[in-house]
This record gives sequence, structure tokens and C-alpha cells, in this order.
Amino acid sequence: MTEVRFKKLHPDTTLPKAMTPGSAGLDVFAYLPEHKIHLDPGERALIPCGFSMAMEHGVEAQIRPRSGLA
Repeated sequence: MTEVRFKKLHPDTTLPKAMTPGSAGLDVFAYLPEHKIHLDPGERALIPCGFSMAMEHGVEAQIRPRSGLA
């Protein structure tokens, strides 16, 4: 089994987690303790997640749009 380790960079960070049984992936949460982000349509921004991760060789991570918005 593949092991992925997460490390919180801030004590109140929410680590990625599966939100429903049988999920193929994990939900990632933004770490925005002091401000909100507003994006206009088509605008992009870097959003901090507040964690780091370590994976075995040959494993990858992907960030995808929410399935409800895809």
C-alpha cells in the first residue's frame, strides 16, 4: 500500500481527508486564517493549504476542481 505523509505547517490547519466512503481522492482545504480571497471569473491565485506532504517514489498528487463544479 502506498504511504502519503502529511505535516501541518500551522496548528489549526485542516489536513486533506476523504469526505465520503469509497472516495478516490482527498479533499484539500485552504488555509486562510486572516483574510478572504475573492476571485473574479477567469482569475487565478495561489491559495495556501497549510501542510506539506511526503510520498513514495513513483507516486503523484493532483489538484482538481470540485466534482460538483467540473
